[in-house]
Amino acid sequence: MKKIHLGLIIVSSLVLVLSVGFGMLTLYVNQKELPEGVIVSGWDVGGRPADEVLAELDQRLAALAGTKVKLQAAMLKGKTETFTLKEAGVRYDAESFREAVSKLQDNSGTLWEQMWFRRNFRSEWEISAAWNRDLLKKRLNEEWEKERFGEPVNAVRSISEDDIVRYMPEKTAYRIDWAMLYDRLGAALPGDLSAAGKQAGTELVLELPLNLEKPPVTLESLQAEGIARKIVEFSTSLGASGPGRVHNVTAAAKAVDGMILKPGDEFNYAHVIDTAKKEYGFKEAPVIVNGKLVPGIGGGICQVSSTVYHAALMIGLDIT
Repeated sequence: MKKIHLGLIIVSSLVLVLSVGFGMLTLYVNQKELPEGVIVSGWDVGGRPADEVLAELDQRLAALAGTKVKLQAAMLKGKTETFTLKEAGVRYDAESFREAVSKLQDNSGTLWEQMWFRRNFRSEWEISAAWNRDLLKKRLNEEWEKERFGEPVNAVRSISEDDIVRYMPEKTAYRIDWAMLYDRLGAALPGDLSAAGKQAGTELVLELPLNLEKPPVTLESLQAEGIARKIVEFSTSLGASGPGRVHNVTAAAKAVDGMILKPGDEFNYAHVIDTAKKEYGFKEAPVIVNGKLVPGIGGGICQVSSTVYHAALMIGLDIT
C-alpha cells in the first residue's frame, strides 16, 4: 500500500514538473519582446516589444532615406543642388529582420521548434540600401547640365575675301563624371540606425565631380585638316522661295556644311539627304514632276545638289 502511495506521489510530482516546465516553455516562446542583445545596424532593440520595434524601424528607415544630399562645385558659381536620398533613388529595407521577427511572433511549428528559434535568434542584423541610379540621372539630366554649365560649341573656320583663313576656337563645357559621383555617394550612404531621426537637419555634402567636355570640332582638328585657302566658290539664289522650300534647302545645306572629302572619298548626296531628313525633317514645297510644279515633301533639296555639283565641276573632281 505504501509502495502504491509512493508511486502516486512520484507520478504526480513528474506531472507537476512537466506541467510547470510546459507552462514556462510556453511563456518563453510567447514573449512579446525580442531576445536580449539584438542589434539592428547599431540600434539596440533587445528586450523591447517586437511590434514597437517594427513600427519604429519604419520611422528610422524613412529618416535615413530622408537624409539630404548637397552637391557643390566651384563651377556651380556658388549654387548648390540639394535633394534627399529617396529623391536620388535610394531605398532602405530590413526585410530579413522583419521576416525573422514575424516568424518569432507567428508561433508556427512545434513548441520545441519555437523555443529553438527564439533561443538561436541572431543578435546582429544589418539593413540594406537599394539604389535606382536612373532617378538621380533623371534629376541631373542633360538639360540640367546645359543650364548650369552651358554647351560645348564647335570651333569655326572662315575664309575672308582676301583669302585669309581665320579660326574661332571651340568652347568647352563641364559635364558630370557619373562613375565618380556614384562612387562618392555610394561610399557616403548612412547605415547606422542608432542615430537615424535624431540628428535633424544633417546632410551629406559632396563635391560634384566634373569633366571638361570638348565639342566634336576643335581648333586643333580644323587646323589639322590643312585648309590653306579657298579654291572655288559657287552659289545659287533662293529667289522667292516659300517657307517650306527655304526650310528644306537649309536642312540639306546644314547636312553638307563642314563636310571634308579626303583623297579617294566619295560625296554621296543620298546619304546627305538621309542625314538631313533624320535631323531636321522636310516640309511640303513645290517639286517638278513631268515638267510641272506640284506640292511635294522635300521641294528645294535638288537646288543644294546642283549647287554642289557646279562647285565640283569647277574644282575638277571626278563625277561618279
